[in-house]
Amino acid sequence: MHASVLGGVATSESRWRGVTTRGTKDQGYVDSTGKPYDFVSRCFAPWSGVPEDPVTGSAQTVLADYWKQQLGKDEFYARQCSRRGGDIGIKVEGSHHSGHQRPGICGQHRKAL
Repeated sequence: MHASVLGGVATSESRWRGVTTRGTKDQGYVDSTGKPYDFVSRCFAPWSGVPEDPVTGSAQTVLADYWKQQLGKDEFYARQCSRRGGDIGIKVEGSHHSGHQRPGICGQHRKAL
């Protein structure tokens, strides 16, 4: 995975900042089995006491709406590229135009306190 591509993120004063890019096999954005990601991201909220969120399900659901419009699909396999990182499955149900979209996420989780 190209950490250098997602490593140079400029921040400004806001509640959180995220960066996302299309995940492609050609760029090396694949999991350990070789399955390509639809998109990859990182999420930062230092002004809220979170320098970098390891895996942010809520951010992924927002990004899924963006990628749904870009890619014309409603199911995604995504990766949050923090040091701990995580793979997330996302499905967006409903229509953007109707205003009744409902993104759902799936994957293994680990509770961190």
